[in-house]
Order: sequence, then C-alpha cells, then structure tokens
Amino acid sequence: MTADATEGTPLPTPVRRRRPVTAPVTPNLGALPVALVGLPGSGKSTVARLLAERLGWRWVDLDDRIEAVTGQSIPELFERGEDHFRNRNDNDDLTLKLRQQGYDVVYSLADLKKSESKKIAGLLAKEHMPSVAEGRKGILPEMVKKAIDVLSRDEAGFFLMVEGSMIDWGAHEKNLEYAVSELIDMDEAIGVAKKFAEKNGETLIVVTADHETGGCRQRQGRRRGHRQQGDDQPAGLADDQAALVDTIAQRNEK
Repeated sequence: MTADATEGTPLPTPVRRRRPVTAPVTPNLGALPVALVGLPGSGKSTVARLLAERLGWRWVDLDDRIEAVTGQSIPELFERGEDHFRNRNDNDDLTLKLRQQGYDVVYSLADLKKSESKKIAGLLAKEHMPSVAEGRKGILPEMVKKAIDVLSRDEAGFFLMVEGSMIDWGAHEKNLEYAVSELIDMDEAIGVAKKFAEKNGETLIVVTADHETGGCRQRQGRRRGHRQQGDDQPAGLADDQAALVDTIAQRNEK
C-alpha cells in the first residue's frame, strides 16, 4: 500500500521491455516479479534500474505504455473523476467503453457494495473525492473491503494498491488536522486488509510512503517509548534508495 494517486481508475497495463532479458528470475521468487509503486519522482525507476543491474533481471516502466494507450500524460489522466470519463472535450463517453469491456460502472458507495460483478469501475465523485472532514470518513475502508472481496475470488491471488492521497494534500496545506484525519482513515483501511491477511495466511501487506510534505518528519536516532532521540537530519534520498535495493536484493540472492 502506498500514498498519493487517484481513486478507482481501471487501466490497461501491458508493458514494454527496457532491456533484453539477460537472466531468468531467481529461484527464490519463481515467476513472481517485484513491483515498485509510488509517485513520479519518488525514485522508483532509479531503484528498479539498480536492482535489475544487481540481480541480472529486466525491468519495465508502465507509465510510458499507459500514456501511449490513453493518449494522455499521467497527471492529465489522474486529475479528474467521473467528469473525466463522461464530460470530455472529445465527446467520447468512456463509461460506455468500460461497460462494453464488462465493467459494472457505479457512482455511489451503496451501488459499489451491492455490485456482484468481477469487474467494477467506481466513479464516486464528479472530480476529487471529498476529504474525511468533508464527509468521506469510512469510505476508503469500505472500498478496500469490496476490492478484497472481489479480487480474492481468484484462486491465483491478486495485487491491490490502496492510496491515502489526501494525507499529502493536508500536509501541503500544513493543516495538521486535515493530514491526521486522512492518516487515521488510511490506518482503518489497512486494518481491513490486515484482518483479511490474518485469516488468509498467504498475504503480504506493505505500508509505505514515498515522500513527505510540509516539514513533518521523524528524526533519526534511537526510539524510547513514543519519543525519537538522535540526529535531527533525515537520511538522503540516495541513501534510502540504496538501502531499499540492498534489502530486496539480499532477500533474493540467497
């Protein structure tokens, strides 16, 4: 799970190779890939390149392919909600195309919860979703529950990305109440996933953030109780990326 993107946009995800395959995937992973998810500029491509070089794997970047398929940049694609699908300058109603592809297109949480389809496109706002303070409380956990209910029907397993995008919005405004209320909402959504993972026994949950905004940060050093003591300077991005590469590589070089 990560933070900071859009809500419920189904996208095709064919990939292209950035480099030839030079080695098979390591035995520890079998046929399973490593997926790096985060905001543009957060270092995904750098980490992927370094990791691929170290393990002899190939790496792919979906952004270019998504832009090619949709004819739009990633920011353009994610900037609006329902209106981006229905009220377009080219008069092309994408909701009709979604239905033709077998999606149940829904516009409310109630209809989302009632849907029995295996493919659902939830367009729950005209533009941006409201904040928790504006009445969205509890919707993200419900969306996570529904997504898990649908995806877990597949015996082959699934990958689900859940985002608490408005944590960042509150931080940009330096509005602590806004940011914290969104963080709590995200925590409740993680709790839904955790309950499923505990019952399922074969599910990995990763909770991460790709950057910080507004100056709120945890200091380095030792932790005593709820207080952090030590150096007040955060580690550099390059150090964080190198540490991530080491962590993933060491688990798959054994």
